[in-house]
Amino acid sequence: MASAFRYTVDIGRGSARSESEAGMRAPKDISSLLTGVPRGSWVALSNDEERVVAYAAELEDALNLAREKGEPDPVVIRAPEAGNASLLL
Repeated sequence: MASAFRYTVDIGRGSARSESEAGMRAPKDISSLLTGVPRGSWVALSNDEERVVAYAAELEDALNLAREKGEPDPVVIRAPEAGNASLLL
């Protein structure tokens, strides 16, 4: 049976680490948070992954908007292109 690895990336430092290094956690469906977010947008979530702080077509714009709104270390994802996709973190 093949195992899947999930990586977290620290964009500011350019480092990546596996979940085993970062600490395992159960998948979390955040599809409901993406209601109203344009497909393919970069989405900045609060650090606790409970709310959308900002979104934009460009990654840097989403990061800057999140920081302007007081979220210095957002979780950044790309919204799915398909309308019926589920997104698990």
